[in-house]
Amino acid sequence: MPAPTARADFIITSQPVDAAEITAFLDHWSPDLLIWMEGDLHAPLLKATHLRGISALLVDAHSDRLPPLRANWPLRLNSSPTTLFDRALASDGATARRLIRDGLPPARVEVNGLLDSVPAALPYNEAERADMAADLGTRPVWLAAGVTLAELPEVILAQRSALRSAHRLLLVLLPADPKDEGAFAAALGAAGLVYGLRAEDDSVDETSSVLLADSAIELGLWYRLASMTFMGGTLRPGGQSRHPFEPAALGSAVLAGPNVQPFGAAYLRLERAGGARLLRSGEELAATIDQLLAPDKTAKMALAAWQITTTGAEGTNRIVDLVKLYLERQGAA
Repeated sequence: MPAPTARADFIITSQPVDAAEITAFLDHWSPDLLIWMEGDLHAPLLKATHLRGISALLVDAHSDRLPPLRANWPLRLNSSPTTLFDRALASDGATARRLIRDGLPPARVEVNGLLDSVPAALPYNEAERADMAADLGTRPVWLAAGVTLAELPEVILAQRSALRSAHRLLLVLLPADPKDEGAFAAALGAAGLVYGLRAEDDSVDETSSVLLADSAIELGLWYRLASMTFMGGTLRPGGQSRHPFEPAALGSAVLAGPNVQPFGAAYLRLERAGGARLLRSGEELAATIDQLLAPDKTAKMALAAWQITTTGAEGTNRIVDLVKLYLERQGAA
């Protein structure tokens, strides 16, 4: 049996493969419930679990991860291994129909939507948020979070362009590397942009068009104040984006460049729902900021983004409810 690894409250081990490993694994751990989320279905393990009367849940099922045609099923199975699950949560209607065609009774299939690893809402100080909101008044605000030095000229271009039509627009600019603050300040000054330093003042001067933030610890505050957030690290290769659900969950529309890995799937979901814009260049970023200055446009995007994050949370809650239900049944048996 593969040697397990302990991490926090979890014990992680490799999936048993052959019959001897599967038997040893089940004898040793005596699991109460099997939850299958990722990877190809392993028919021998599912079969052995089923024979022991252990309930099995298939969650976040996608049609492209389901077993191929009947001709490729193991000879010892008379039907698809998906029929060995007590319940299946499909990502969409097409996957649900496929599961039913494979032989899983309709009563054991439900559409639960896609799941994403939704980060916890970033903390903030409410009194500080209220003071900052009062200080800003009706000023429109956008955030550029985690911007690299390579992207800085394009962010500056976007702010200078947007100021032509919205002279009170404030850019909250957070460098990806705090050590670059001096270089950022020099570039802003060279571009003729009046800026303030968050590290030196808790308020925003009316004459400043840029607030140079100094710490990612305050992102929870800025996400809540900014109507739209550009995710730095995405316009140029070599950067590292944060998870787009961070601003989306806090009411900020999301803008990003083409380099969105490792969160490509999350960005794509937001874009398809209308909660994000994926851009190809700094020029496109500038044009998009100009287009989204109308409050109704950013509000519509922010609502779509928030709904996506809420849907993911509901899907996770459904899984938790089912796990509780099956564990209670197991305990009563």
